[in-house]
Amino acid sequence: APRPKSGFGLDDRLARHTRTIATTGEAGVTLAMNVDSGRYIALDEAGALVWDLLITPHTTRELTDAFLRQFDATETDIARDLFDLLSVMISCELVEEL
Repeated sequence: APRPKSGFGLDDRLARHTRTIATTGEAGVTLAMNVDSGRYIALDEAGALVWDLLITPHTTRELTDAFLRQFDATETDIARDLFDLLSVMISCELVEEL
């Protein structure tokens, strides 16, 4: 599988950065922020699911499998969307490779 620009692959373990906080608002949007850098992201329901799963380390492959069980989409589409989201989360210092 192609590796995204940030350099992580399907089998690299990712987890929440240790210096992050998050809250979910009334509209169901989760805001996650790195308390050191102040960088943050607004997450929809699917993004919040990734955030919840990453309380413990997971590989992108494991995240893809979890989404396949819950959503009606192809593995390719799910993996692509996860790589895109995780790349943003890494660049915002919310998620880190272990």
